[in-house]
Amino acid sequence: MARKQQPNLSGLDDPNWLPLGPDLHVAQDLAGKGLRIAYRERGDPNCNLALLDPGRPPDQQSNFFYYSWGPDHSKLVPWKEEEERLRSKLSQQKEERFTPPAPRKRGRKPTADWKVHAAFYVGRIKGSEEELPTAAEIATWCQETLDYLPDISEINRLLKTLRV
Repeated sequence: MARKQQPNLSGLDDPNWLPLGPDLHVAQDLAGKGLRIAYRERGDPNCNLALLDPGRPPDQQSNFFYYSWGPDHSKLVPWKEEEERLRSKLSQQKEERFTPPAPRKRGRKPTADWKVHAAFYVGRIKGSEEELPTAAEIATWCQETLDYLPDISEINRLLKTLRV
């Protein structure tokens, strides 16, 4: 027979009691790890719970169904708390590292394809045997002619594409 319910022990209606089953060895193993283990007689779901007595011989504990106290399971997996702490720290770092996107380049967008015009300009100069202009000179020409100032690196990329 099971002992009467102890005053600090809630009943089976408490969802924190997790069923372990009828295996005494599992119950004793978990009790040895610091979990609170309770039992009731098998076949009588209305019976009160009693805490497991480690000093009781196993043959007297063979007809019981065992339960463990759910909140105690955090003792078995301390890494969960550490993982949660690290996740919150990581999310804070991501928020701190967030930088807004670079602002749009100011000025009007080119109305004509400046690359075509610049390529024609470079081809005309190359065909006339004159000295090829630098990227800065081509940028100045685009500014004066097309009213658009391309970046020097874009002009260098264009010249590389043209293999000039």
